[in-house]
Amino acid sequence: MHSMWTTPLTSRRKIVRLKLIADCPFTTAHIDAMEKSGPCHGCEMGKATRLPFGGSHELQVERADEVTVYMDVFGPTKTLAIGGYKYYALFVSRRSRWSHVYLLRHERDLPDNMDRFLHEYYELFHALPTIIHMDGGPVNKGQRMAAVLRKRGVSKSFNVPNCSQQNPAERYIRSVTTLARTQLQASGRPLRFWGYSVLHANYIRLRLPCDGNPGC
Repeated sequence: MHSMWTTPLTSRRKIVRLKLIADCPFTTAHIDAMEKSGPCHGCEMGKATRLPFGGSHELQVERADEVTVYMDVFGPTKTLAIGGYKYYALFVSRRSRWSHVYLLRHERDLPDNMDRFLHEYYELFHALPTIIHMDGGPVNKGQRMAAVLRKRGVSKSFNVPNCSQQNPAERYIRSVTTLARTQLQASGRPLRFWGYSVLHANYIRLRLPCDGNPGC
């Protein structure tokens, strides 16, 4: 044992690897059988995520005159993005899966960006959503947010407390964030570029085919 720890680190790793293989109780046949049977229960449960709630969020129960947009906020981040941003807000349409991202320096800036989103939404589609669904955070339930939505004639709805699965925007934030992180890792850019990466990730996501827009 003493001679093993006095050898160089690379040689030590090779010795340990060989010892683990030699002591392994599984033969090649066992390993092949496990690969054919698929992932074990522990692997499946370890990577499992909770699905969004059904019911009132299914498209089949939405009236023809309803246009629902989901909104959620990511942050604060430990690393400031270029421009001093710590958050980003994501809006996603229920039917088309169209999404838009806004970078925020402070969470209190959300009502102003909500007004900006509704203005840009109208410029694009010549109509406004009828409902904005979001979590019950203090900013979302505040007077400034209520005033913005009232001015635009848009209703609001909130998640049940501690039930984030009711807001599909959280799933889209996960997708955009994962794509943005992948871009940063692949390009070797420092973390302060995460704001640009998130914007480009959403740009790419909008051009990928989906059930709501299969021909894009």
